[in-house]
Amino acid sequence: MKKTLLSVLISAISLSVCAEEAYPKLFSSGSAEYHYYTAHTLEIAPEIYQYKYEEPGLMENDGLYYGVNLNYVYSIHPDPADIRNPFGKKMERLYFGLESRYAEGRVDYESNGTGTMDDIDDYVAEVRGIFGFETMLTKSLSLSPYFGFGYRYLNNDSGNRQTTTGHRGYERESNYYYLPVGARMVLDVTSTTLIGASIEADVFLSGKQRSHIGDVVPGYETVKNDQESGYGARASVFIEHEFDTASVFIEPYIRYWDVDNSEIAMGSDFTFWIEPENKTVEAGLRFGAAF
Repeated sequence: MKKTLLSVLISAISLSVCAEEAYPKLFSSGSAEYHYYTAHTLEIAPEIYQYKYEEPGLMENDGLYYGVNLNYVYSIHPDPADIRNPFGKKMERLYFGLESRYAEGRVDYESNGTGTMDDIDDYVAEVRGIFGFETMLTKSLSLSPYFGFGYRYLNNDSGNRQTTTGHRGYERESNYYYLPVGARMVLDVTSTTLIGASIEADVFLSGKQRSHIGDVVPGYETVKNDQESGYGARASVFIEHEFDTASVFIEPYIRYWDVDNSEIAMGSDFTFWIEPENKTVEAGLRFGAAF
């Protein structure tokens, strides 16, 4: 599965990434005509980040991840004289984005009750659809509110391994569905250099945890726990420099999840299972190019 996900991201790099049309007619209303042009942008950004997952009072995993982001944006730029946003400001653009990322890492497990285990293989994949609009607050400062839908998958596989106290590990799969709601602010420092920041709240819709207890007790079914409450957040700052056909940027960021106790699941042997409250912090750096 890891190779399949990574190959999908890499193969998508072959997409056509730049195109523009010069102000064709958008629509007519009575005697008024509205005009726009469109643009396509592809962003490729490797990333590195420190990962920490904690079930307070029970255990924690932490380690270093390496990955790649691949994002596509389709923008509609109306003639600024034509269109205004809900706040009465001139509209710079509407945009639709498809964001994806894949990362792998090795984490170290530590628990007061079940010992430690090092170098556990982890990987994560995330896909988001985003819609937003950009408004110029001043001649050099823009604000872009956005919202969308996201899915995050994490695999933590300690199956067929033992901790320092002899406890056997097992594979765990985490699935989150959420609504990202955020805003991005950009300042034109010069005609080719930008700085900016973004902040986002992630509305947790639902989660599904799959624990492969059969790795510990052969023949035992996979335990599935539903998660119904929690929240996420993320923030970043960046600096970007534009060239004639592309731009390059660097962006430190932090991502955070806080998910409550899951619903209780019952196994075929009438054993009750719960996914405990947990917190995740990912702090890292993206660096890449947009075409």
